[in-house]
Amino acid sequence: MTDNSDKIRSIVLAALMVFSVFAGTVAFAGTAAAAGNGSFATPDSSEQGADTNLEASFTVDSDDVDNNDHQEFRITFSGASNFDNGFASDIGSGDVTVSSTGASLDGKNVNSVEVSNEGATLDVTLDSSATLDEGDTITITVENSQFQNPSDDATYTGHIVVSPQSSYTGDSASADLEVTEATSGGAGTPSDVSANSAVHFDNDTSDSVTPVIEIAFESYVDLSGGQDFVVNFADGTTENVTETDYEQTDDGRVVLTVDELNSSTESVTVPHEAVGTDSDVDVDVTYAPVTVDASNKNSDVSNTSAYIGSNVVVRSDKVDKSFDFSGNVYSPTRGTGDHSKVFVIDTDDFSEGLIEVDTQDDGDVNAKISMETLGLSVSADDVKSDTDVTGTVEADDINRPIDVALVDSDDDVVDSTQVNLGSSGNADFTLANQSAGNYTVVATDVNTGVEATTDVNVTAAAEGAVTFTNDTYVVPQGGIANITLDVVGTTEGSLVIGQNQNSGYQANVTFVDEDEDGEVTIQFNSYEAGNQNAEVVNAAGEDTATLHTHTDLGSNDLLAEGGYDLAAVAGHESNGTKVFNSGESDFSSLGINPRSTDEMVLWTAPSSADADELLTSVTEDSTIASGDWVVHQVSATGLDGLVDSEGGLSDALDNGVNVTVEQTEETTRQNRQPKTLDVTEATEDGDLKLIADAENDSYYIALDTSTDAFERVDSSDTVTADGLSASTDEEFISTFTVYDEKLVGGTSDSDHESVNATFEVVAGTASLDETPVNVTAETNQTISGTSTLAPGTEIQVTVQSTDDTSPRFYNNPTATVQDDGTWNITMDFDEQSTGDTFSVSAGSYFDADGNVVESTTEATPTATPEPDTETATPEPDTETATPEPDTETPEDDTTTTTTPGFGVAVALVALLAAALLAGRRE
Repeated sequence: MTDNSDKIRSIVLAALMVFSVFAGTVAFAGTAAAAGNGSFATPDSSEQGADTNLEASFTVDSDDVDNNDHQEFRITFSGASNFDNGFASDIGSGDVTVSSTGASLDGKNVNSVEVSNEGATLDVTLDSSATLDEGDTITITVENSQFQNPSDDATYTGHIVVSPQSSYTGDSASADLEVTEATSGGAGTPSDVSANSAVHFDNDTSDSVTPVIEIAFESYVDLSGGQDFVVNFADGTTENVTETDYEQTDDGRVVLTVDELNSSTESVTVPHEAVGTDSDVDVDVTYAPVTVDASNKNSDVSNTSAYIGSNVVVRSDKVDKSFDFSGNVYSPTRGTGDHSKVFVIDTDDFSEGLIEVDTQDDGDVNAKISMETLGLSVSADDVKSDTDVTGTVEADDINRPIDVALVDSDDDVVDSTQVNLGSSGNADFTLANQSAGNYTVVATDVNTGVEATTDVNVTAAAEGAVTFTNDTYVVPQGGIANITLDVVGTTEGSLVIGQNQNSGYQANVTFVDEDEDGEVTIQFNSYEAGNQNAEVVNAAGEDTATLHTHTDLGSNDLLAEGGYDLAAVAGHESNGTKVFNSGESDFSSLGINPRSTDEMVLWTAPSSADADELLTSVTEDSTIASGDWVVHQVSATGLDGLVDSEGGLSDALDNGVNVTVEQTEETTRQNRQPKTLDVTEATEDGDLKLIADAENDSYYIALDTSTDAFERVDSSDTVTADGLSASTDEEFISTFTVYDEKLVGGTSDSDHESVNATFEVVAGTASLDETPVNVTAETNQTISGTSTLAPGTEIQVTVQSTDDTSPRFYNNPTATVQDDGTWNITMDFDEQSTGDTFSVSAGSYFDADGNVVESTTEATPTATPEPDTETATPEPDTETATPEPDTETPEDDTTTTTTPGFGVAVALVALLAAALLAGRRE
């Protein structure tokens, strides 16, 4: 019985699976061809690779009537050899219709479509089941060019299936029809074909970018010659588009694929062979940075943002398509035009708002455009012809490249630059100075083409002007005066310092602004002024200066204190009188003030400090650890002229200035001469560094206290001992002396100017604040100490577990000596336990024990309340008070091991409590 039931069930299921298959072969020649009772037709184009419509028809036979209640149809080429392309992946139910010659499909519409097998199969589902009448012809039409012919010219067999299952398995009749080879398009040879438009846009509305240029010609063009199209940019550069990167997708519509979206794209040069002209043709290009897909197959109608002022491409899937726009911003009806699939919206005069696009004129919105304001603006000030044009670009968005161009009255770009709007939404720009006239600054957002402009008026600057930057310049007597001048419209000028008839001194100088930066600084050495054999003037940087004549004051006379007139003029003029009398000259003054030798301040720096970084590592101190640097800061004005003329501070030693370092009498042992520093030897050994900071009137002498350049000299200047070093607890007095006759006005010792300071050499030590070191079993435990070493000195400290401490640990932190001589390190002991022990050491400085204790804070003893004052026992007379133990009593040498954190008293109390508890339990 079971076997019979299974057989009956199989028969029933087989009956339910019966379907009719009608087969035909695609006739891409554009004419209907039948195979059995099925046929295919491609009414638009039979050429290989062409986008076309497809008509599939079949006649209802008795099998279809016997198995009625049909709702699904399938067209498939899955079995055809080398079939590719096929049905568009984005085909929609609006692209397919199903009709019949009889009444079989009255009131039936396509509900959904589905493409599979990489475009080879199309399943069509009606909105309800249909009963087919025998003899009716059913036609399934794929419209809107949603079918693409295979790429090869060949014969392809297709099948039409009624009520298909998951895959086609039925038999079908077939007929061989041929796909024709593609021609270049159109018919005949084009002659003088014009272009209607050329648009540069992104042909991909997803996150990817496919930059193209669509050229819509008035008719078919001939691309068979394979000539290059040339894209022309605003800066004069070009891009060649070869035949592999362009195609004529429809007669008269040519699409070029280019390297990138570029707002500076101006035109495309079309080869004359393609359009049948005598010469190549340039076609202007419209750039549109934003693309919206308004085809009837667009399923994503979310807002596409566009900035006001940028062009927007509205793209269709067909040529010659119209769009109905609606909204308070833009609401006309517009079209793509012949041989184009795009329409460009110029949004220059738009306001913010939403634009909706209806492609089918059926009331359904196919795309939405949200118009927004970029807020791009540019500002610039009017300038003189000798001054660069500067300004600022701003926008409501950030991280945007902006092209900035300066355009003259003939609309020619005379200078340009590109800036990027940073996180603040603005950027400054500089454009080269221009001749007098009216100019426009044009700022263009590179991504959208949105522009902002501002006018700039450039007026003529005075030709050949030299002016002083200051009304007066001041320098100490013997110093170097820096006289800075602005140079405009020329690179040459003249400067006169003083007038003989007024001040008894005059220097006539000419100069050249070699680097053409519009500024020259003349360095006038007042120490050498009047010396005919010395270099008196110089020019800073790359500029040059020439001293033609100056008043002879003799080599030993210093330019006197007082005021000196200054005059400057454009051009070279060595006659100072003419410069002072010129109506084009500018005037100022130079004040020569008294000079002085003021003070010496001592600093110290770590022994590890390099000479180049000494001044950034110093701390004021006169107690110097042995081996550290002692740095002497001498404050003195008017020395830079002497130092410069000698070639530096080192060369000025013993040539007008002097340095001595000598042990004090108090720290010199009896019957011995004090130690004195051999400055020459210390300098040669690198133990003495000389640093001049003339700008701040400071001069530094740095001495390494570990030097062995000290010696002892007797009263007859005979060296009795050398190769000596400074010892700890010795003091030294350092003296800096200015004895140059011109600077001090005489040769006797009483004329000399000296400053001095005393330093003490001490042992370099580092110690702990307490020993043993106690910490608690917590994080951030501080171990601290003090040191005589220079602040900034690094001390390597080693902290490691001892005895049976577990877990074991070893740390090697670095401590830095602070300005107050303290140091500290911080470590975590949270993994340790009370009672653990460790050691703390730092080289030869210290080595101490450490304990992990319950608390590092000493407990405050609880005071026994004193008796009431009315009944208090009289305190003993202070004269008979019990004496304190002698602090000099030596401690017991016996080492006692105790538990860290617990004293003997606490231990005894604990033992007593334990005994009492044991007795109670008994």
